[in-house]
Amino acid sequence: MMDNPRPREVLARPVETISADVAARMKAWYVLVRQMLPAAGAGIVVTLRDGQIGQIFVSSGLTQEDKPALALAVAAAAKQAEPVVQQGVFALPLHRSGAVYAALAIQLDVKDSQQRSVIRLLTWAERWQRLLLANDTPAAEPAAETPSSLALLEIVLAADALEVALLALADQLAARLACERVALGLRGKNGFRLEALSHGMQFDRRSQLATALAESMDRLQEEVLFWPGDEALKPLLDEGKPRSICVLPLGSDAAMVCERPEDQPFSARELAALQEQAPLLGAALALKRGQDVQVHQRALAATGGLLQRLTGSGHRTAKAVTVALTMILLALVLVPGTFRVHADATIEGRVQRAVVAPFDGFIAEANRRAGDTVTAGEVIAQLEDRELKLEMRKSASEEEKLDKEYRRALAAEDRSEARIVQARLAQVQAQTRLLREKLDRVQLSAPVAGIVISGDLSRSLGAPVERGDVLFEVAPLDEYRLILHVDESSVAHVAAGQTGSLTLTALPGNSYRFTVEQVSPVFTEREGRVSYRTEGRIDGEVPVLRPGMEGVGKIEIERRSIGYILFHRLLEWLQLKVWLWLP
Repeated sequence: MMDNPRPREVLARPVETISADVAARMKAWYVLVRQMLPAAGAGIVVTLRDGQIGQIFVSSGLTQEDKPALALAVAAAAKQAEPVVQQGVFALPLHRSGAVYAALAIQLDVKDSQQRSVIRLLTWAERWQRLLLANDTPAAEPAAETPSSLALLEIVLAADALEVALLALADQLAARLACERVALGLRGKNGFRLEALSHGMQFDRRSQLATALAESMDRLQEEVLFWPGDEALKPLLDEGKPRSICVLPLGSDAAMVCERPEDQPFSARELAALQEQAPLLGAALALKRGQDVQVHQRALAATGGLLQRLTGSGHRTAKAVTVALTMILLALVLVPGTFRVHADATIEGRVQRAVVAPFDGFIAEANRRAGDTVTAGEVIAQLEDRELKLEMRKSASEEEKLDKEYRRALAAEDRSEARIVQARLAQVQAQTRLLREKLDRVQLSAPVAGIVISGDLSRSLGAPVERGDVLFEVAPLDEYRLILHVDESSVAHVAAGQTGSLTLTALPGNSYRFTVEQVSPVFTEREGRVSYRTEGRIDGEVPVLRPGMEGVGKIEIERRSIGYILFHRLLEWLQLKVWLWLP
């Protein structure tokens, strides 16, 4: 066993270079190896001589930070003379003519459960590179040309689908081995299954030939089967036609059957070369097979693996998480709860009375303002009456004057004059009554006992008002109306007669019951969303309530599963989107 190489000397000192031919072959070999490995990172192939690491003659993705880890892995692999894994780096020594002449190191981001498969694949790759670099020796007997490993691997890896790769590989093997027929099969649940025949031959898997080929592959263990010699291959002889047959495993999940004329038996050299290449070809087919699996098959495979982990020994954390998730899912589906619709709420007085200006005038006094409690008939404001009183005196004086003229006309028995004066007197008397009524309405009184919900004239003394202007609004304190602004996405669930609970912003610790009375078709837009005005009645007396208070109301709809209560908005959104997408 060689001494432990010194990893710090990688790229540090010059060593002899390998031949250009070997370097070219190794670069091509390294490229194909990287294609077969998942999530490959930085990698190198270095020379080894006299127990020391020499020159890097193949590399990819290499940075200064990667060199120490790769060098340490190479040193460990050279010391142990076998593949090693450390710090995410896979390394193995490379042999030529029975001696270690180089080493491969490559970073791979794989799970712990995949490390064994990766090491096996690297071991097959190492055997393959021995074949690439082996010295050609003359054959003792004529034989067909041994297929090139690089060419066969390129065919398999370059194919877009597994079926194409199998057909191309069968044709290439038949051409290079001078075979009349080459059959390739893959292992399934119930044994091997015929997948491809060379020369574009069509076949039915239920036919006698396909069944015989599959059965011959099933008889494989790890050794090659021959005819003449193995009676198990006798069913492959078509109508007793003599021929040479070889059944060879390609890894653990693939196999091939090669058929030649009887006068061209398979040579030992050909079989040795095929056996060297077979594991690598099998690994390439397995890789292509995994890439070609359909989505639903991958899902089924993943589900099967998950069930195996859950039903097998160990994996306590996964089992505990699965049980917890199952319990949560069952609770969401089976446990019922009260489905409620939330809505912004506002308190309004059931009756709101307005105090308006009876005539044009000016504000003289303001005794109350919004928020004050008033009694029925209480004076809350007063208009200016000075001009009215002056007009009243003027009208009274005019009335007294006309009354004297009327009496004088009666005394003079001047009836026409008396009628004229009487008409003028009636007009002045009407004016006097109007002024008197205005004086009586100068004081503005509360129409009902309650609270002033709008109006503040304390800062408008002397300001003019016009007839009909609303100066105050008064609402009673014993009758309220609840207004709920129900979002358009939830209004379909709300109906008259449903009950709910109300919590006010001013009284967050209290909850009040209410009953829905009417769902109005009138909608409003609040903060960019459409909401419908829904009226409700607060049950019982609540002396602390005041008109204008706001809060949140929850309308109780019915009993539904907790899952529906939590995710019904998402479900309704998905239903709408699916309906939009459908033609």
